[in-house]
Amino acid sequence: MTSRVQVSESSDERLLLVDGAVQSAAVEPGGEPQGYWAAMLPLREPRTALILGLGGGTLAHLLRRRYRGIQITGVENDGEVLHVARQHFGLEAADLTVVEADAFAYLRACRERYDLVLVDLFCGEAPPQFVTSHAFLRRLRGILEPGGALVWNLPRDRRGRNARHRAQVALRLERSTLAGLNLVLHLRRKNHRLLPR
Repeated sequence: MTSRVQVSESSDERLLLVDGAVQSAAVEPGGEPQGYWAAMLPLREPRTALILGLGGGTLAHLLRRRYRGIQITGVENDGEVLHVARQHFGLEAADLTVVEADAFAYLRACRERYDLVLVDLFCGEAPPQFVTSHAFLRRLRGILEPGGALVWNLPRDRRGRNARHRAQVALRLERSTLAGLNLVLHLRRKNHRLLPR
């Protein structure tokens, strides 16, 4: 099934919509996008960051604005979204490495470690099923540097609450923010206790 990718513009905002759901907002000089994106910025300055669910690049732009020297890799599975991000959302200006791939496949093959991993994976208004699995969480923990941070955007529902409980087995919860229909978790890697199989 192919998703419908659209750009919605008003006098004060440009949005990237996929199947009618907002996936990204343009980051204008001096402005902050409305919504949960500001809640996803890390508490400490990272050297390296991985964004799973790059979309139009909202988080990449916000990270680049705040931390000029950061090395960013963004993973997005939808080529049409990337095309629109380059055309209408200034993705190239965010100065990052863009990878067109499935997020879980990328995690399975990834041998790098990151100070910060941002997970913002949604298909329309719902996250893919694998996002709340033990296997996905194990791989997220595995690519974090010791003491590294995971910021995870989840739906504000039972799935989000269940994922938070699972994550707290292997990661230390630092902050939980409710933003509209989103639950944003800030977690930090522990150096002990692996997830159960």
